[in-house]
Amino acid sequence: MSNEISFSKRVTFLSILFILPLVIFVVAIMIAPKPVEFSRSPAPSGYLVSIENDDCFDLDNGAIATPMPILSCDDRRSDVTFDYYWKSEPHTILVPLRPETSMSYVDQAYETIHLAMIDNLDFENAYTGEPFTQVAVVRTAAGKYYKIQLISESTLDIQFQWEQLR
Repeated sequence: MSNEISFSKRVTFLSILFILPLVIFVVAIMIAPKPVEFSRSPAPSGYLVSIENDDCFDLDNGAIATPMPILSCDDRRSDVTFDYYWKSEPHTILVPLRPETSMSYVDQAYETIHLAMIDNLDFENAYTGEPFTQVAVVRTAAGKYYKIQLISESTLDIQFQWEQLR
């Protein structure tokens, strides 16, 4: 009888030993904070910006946010994110985050795109999965328009230029 109790106690101890870390992990994920803004200065419009894949970018104020592990960007503070898709070339995919944020790809040189041409563009606010091969014009939730062009990419980060259309 004492062997059975001893065996039962060992099983209970081993169960707690293996289950407790899992419970702690799940609770930590559930109470994890929202994405935190980087402490660096916002990126000024019209300049090159280098950010990590899956970071989020607010076009209206140039803020860069990085998502916490397993959590996505806070779509109330960011307009777009840049996903990495290994099957496409280039690998970067521009993704609007807010329902009010929409975008349109333009088959023209970055320098030639201006505010007067937005009436002729078809804006979509859904994830298209299209590789970022052309210049994108993005309409933010604040009603402002920006042009964005991919400059370079790697498996870890991307470099792009952006500017508000006036």
